Formats: sequence, C-alpha cells, structure tokens
Amino acid sequence: MSVTLKKFEGCLYENSLYEEEYKVAGKTVWMRPLSLENDLDKIHRWMNEPHVEEFWNMAWPKEKIHEYLKKSEEKPGFDTYIAYMNNEAVGMIEVYDPTQDRIKDYYEVQSGDAGLHILIGEEKFLKRFILRLTLFVMRFVLLLDGTKRIVGEPDDRNKAVLGLMKYVGFRFIKKIELPEKRAELLVLDKEEFAKIHG
Repeated sequence: MSVTLKKFEGCLYENSLYEEEYKVAGKTVWMRPLSLENDLDKIHRWMNEPHVEEFWNMAWPKEKIHEYLKKSEEKPGFDTYIAYMNNEAVGMIEVYDPTQDRIKDYYEVQSGDAGLHILIGEEKFLKRFILRLTLFVMRFVLLLDGTKRIVGEPDDRNKAVLGLMKYVGFRFIKKIELPEKRAELLVLDKEEFAKIHG
C-alpha cells in the first residue's frame, strides 16, 4: 500500500500536509514531511531525552541517527513526518507498510494495514495536549490512501502509552518479543475509531 498523502487544501503552514484547529487552546496542530537536513539536530536531541531513550533505545551519536533516518527515507513504504503545535515541533511520526517491515513476521497483515511509531520529543506535550495530539495523528494516518487499520507495537513497560492507545480505540492482539523489547501488538480499525471519535 502507499502511505503518501497529498497536501490538503487550505493548509496555513508552509509544507504542511494536514492541519486541525484546536480552538479551545488557540492552537493549530499540523504535520509536514521530514527534512533530513533541517530536522537532524532536533531528532538527535529528542532521541537523547530520557523520556524517549527509555523506550526507543536510540540515544545514539548524531551520525548514527542520520544513518537511521537516511535508511528510513530509502525504505519502500516508509514515511517520516514532523508534528507541530503552531510553530513548535512536537515530535516525529513514522508510518510504514507492514508488508515491508519485520512486523509481518509477528501477525497476519491485512490489506489496508499501516504501521505507526509515535515519538513525542518535547516532554511538556506528554503532560498537556497528549490526547489531542494522539487523535490528530490517528486521523492523519487513517486519511492516508488505502488505510483501513493502524498497527502499533508499544513497549509493554510503557503503561502510559498503552493506556492512551486503548482509550483511543486500539485492540490488544498479543504480546510479541522483538529483539530490543517485549511489545504489545495493538490494532485500531478505521470504522471503530470513527464510531468512538467521529
């Protein structure tokens, strides 16, 4: 499947693909594609933040982060985005085709599945706006061409993320043992998300 999204009409921010206005807080949440040249420093900083390193295990030197992002750019069916609130970068979103990823060895991939990794780099957004940001990301991924389900595999120690994902509508499938972590395989159906969140 393709996970490429064309720019939505009416976006206010340059390079923005998709936006939602959060009127209560006076903020716009939006998403743009990764720019390896411009985003390397901030992603390197995020990966070395304690709240990120604990679960991503990628507190690497900048050169190794660059190599990871470059390889990701070149992988078929793999796209990386940067999420914002107004002019502040919040985190990194990776969307991928499970048929092109190791995850295919752990469950029966269905047509329309999109794999998802979410990295909230700025810790303050874990305390404020986290539900709003999560719902925004889910809507963004579910708007991608052909997406019928989102598949995630959070670290099973990350109780805050697991609770949030289940609140959003993810269903637990099974526990899986990945080389770097024990994870919970979760699936979010597009129709179920629409029923819960509109």
